[in-house]
Amino acid sequence: MVDSEALVAGDYWADWLGSDCPALLVVGNKQPCVDPALAEQLCVERSNAALVTLDTDHFVHKGDPAGFAAAVRDFLRSR
Repeated sequence: MVDSEALVAGDYWADWLGSDCPALLVVGNKQPCVDPALAEQLCVERSNAALVTLDTDHFVHKGDPAGFAAAVRDFLRSR
């Protein structure tokens, strides 16, 4: 578990900003794994990025499957 945590920690800004293709960031507001301010900043800094926050935990697709599906569907329809 410690090794896994160490592998996901890092500076990924160059990767995130390296593309301007549409991107959807879906996060949960209960025990968020991404700080809400960082999630907002990620989508402000990258053009064509959208942020959706659902009332669930980190596993948004399991905690709110209908909300997750609606977020993805709406995002795809808007592009």
